Amino acid sequence: MKIRNHHDDSKSNRKSDKYTRSTKSKASSDIRKLPRDVQNRLQKIAHLRKERNMLLASMAIIFILILSSIVLLFQSCTRQPEPPVDLAEVNREEPDWIRHDYIPEGNPSRPGKKLVEVNNIVVHYVGNPGSTAQENRDYFAKEDSDVSSNFIVGLDGEVIECIPITEVAYASNHRNSDTISIEICHPDTSGKFNDKTYESLIKLLAWLCQDLNLKSGDIIRHYDVTGKECPLYYVKHEDAWKQLKKDVKAEMKREIGSEETTNGAEK
Repeated sequence: MKIRNHHDDSKSNRKSDKYTRSTKSKASSDIRKLPRDVQNRLQKIAHLRKERNMLLASMAIIFILILSSIVLLFQSCTRQPEPPVDLAEVNREEPDWIRHDYIPEGNPSRPGKKLVEVNNIVVHYVGNPGSTAQENRDYFAKEDSDVSSNFIVGLDGEVIECIPITEVAYASNHRNSDTISIEICHPDTSGKFNDKTYESLIKLLAWLCQDLNLKSGDIIRHYDVTGKECPLYYVKHEDAWKQLKKDVKAEMKREIGSEETTNGAEK
């Protein structure tokens, strides 16, 4: 029995390659012997076959992309939406810098409707330069008032909660049913918040976002709901509004880092 080794295989491969090259060379030689018009037709046929193969490959790729898009669209349409956040189950332990001065139940500005979900936090300005948080809260509590907000931030940085955040406030028109509203005091007609007010607002917004599992991008203006120029300064100065949301985001990161440090120290 003859035993083959890898040298035999190598010789066989070389013979095969030589035969293939010889066959191709002979075919080319045969084609060149044909009349010129026949050669041109054969070359055209070969070119058309190449184009056809490229077209088929392109169509296959397009078909795969379309099929993938259909599958993704079907998955997005059939995905079950997340259930609304039950505010009754959210941790209601509020910071000690928030003062509760709720408008009495039954007042026209406190409808008592339960707020089932929160998708945005709406920032307003009081539109009454120099007025305090308490003065605005007392105005909301009048018997002939039909406006309110969940929070008011004052000129000295004080924060008053007028309507529990589990209830609807009358501040943001058709978005009252899924938003938390904050009215901000301002010292002059420009509507710009002073430093103390701004600092407390950032802190309040960061806490609400963390407590309600929202992002800084979920903070909007009254202007974004109805087109009303409220809060005035932060509508006229878009850069200031963008900076406000950046400051909220930074405060949220700082608070998370502070909590992690505190928890680590307790362990």
